[in-house]
Amino acid sequence: MLIQQKRIFGLDLARSIAIVFVLIAHGLDFFILPILHDSYIGGLLWIILIYPMGFFGVEIFFILSGFLIGTIIIRELVEKGSVISLFNFYIRRWFRTLPLYYLVVIFLIIYPTGEGFSWANLYFIQNFSASDLSFNPVSWSLSVEEWFYLTIPLIMLLCFKLKKGNKPKAFLIISLTIIGSSLVARIVSVMLLDPTFDFGIRKQIFLRLDSITMGVVLAGIKFYYKDIYNILIEKRKMIFIVAISGLLLCEVWLVVNRIEVLNTSFFSRTFYFNFISLFCAAFVLSLETVSPNKMKFLVNPITFVSVISYGLYLLHFHVYLIVKNTFKMNNLVTGTSVFLLAISVTIVIAYFIYNYFELPIMNLRDKFNFLKRNSNQQIAKKDAS
Repeated sequence: MLIQQKRIFGLDLARSIAIVFVLIAHGLDFFILPILHDSYIGGLLWIILIYPMGFFGVEIFFILSGFLIGTIIIRELVEKGSVISLFNFYIRRWFRTLPLYYLVVIFLIIYPTGEGFSWANLYFIQNFSASDLSFNPVSWSLSVEEWFYLTIPLIMLLCFKLKKGNKPKAFLIISLTIIGSSLVARIVSVMLLDPTFDFGIRKQIFLRLDSITMGVVLAGIKFYYKDIYNILIEKRKMIFIVAISGLLLCEVWLVVNRIEVLNTSFFSRTFYFNFISLFCAAFVLSLETVSPNKMKFLVNPITFVSVISYGLYLLHFHVYLIVKNTFKMNNLVTGTSVFLLAISVTIVIAYFIYNYFELPIMNLRDKFNFLKRNSNQQIAKKDAS
């Protein structure tokens, strides 16, 4: 049975939408597109639906990660500001993200679905080589997130340790500086190296840290500028419309330019990613306070999908490949049927892995809360004296 805990339904909704986008995008790519690959419809399907859904789904994940981690960074590192806080942050993050990731890596070593194993996949540096990344293609976003977890909290802690002052203002300045630095890095990369849009920019670790940091800015506004945040929440319907309209415009840009133009476009490889992040942040903001009472019949399915979303993301690509290679798909009916079978198998596996692998590990990580342990030891000393 899935863990019962206090959850924010609006964020579960956003997370569910993100993973459904990714699942559908790769499913269409694996099971439907091959049947239509020689047709004009197949080309339209890829550029209008498949690529944008996968793209935007991951970007929503980035914003959600930044939003949730940003709150932890503020409370544990900015406000408390200790090395123990940072160490505790790393332990809790890695207990959440690394075990399942390495479990998948072990599975792929034993039963490879792509290219051969590369040591780069153990250290999250596979994004620097297309051949290394092909061992586990969906892991590119995990590399961006893990390096974000490793570097940005440390930067935040050092900045607030070295200079005391107005924390709210300083927090936003540091966050915006990180966003600006990633943008500058993309600009320099485009001017000097002429990278491709997808692998050369979209999937490069230090060129994409701004996408997660945009969520951190959202967390900073909520924590430090509650009046402004409450005004934004009051206007969430309008913000939702702006977010959807903006993302549709971003999709139109993809459709109009196609991948050949995107690979040479200066705007597409630089500022375009900031617009995506901004509209995804607005999308998450507009959904955060959605009441579960308005979606009573969907609350349990949405929460279920959200809770197992990490497993769904890491597992689906490889389950899809295995299922695809097992069945023949000669028409849309068989392609759709196999697609639905692959999604069902992925959900079942993710459910069991969450309950019997992820959840026990997350329960175990509380034993490694060094801040809590240190606090309890101090209390015990006081009681003994």
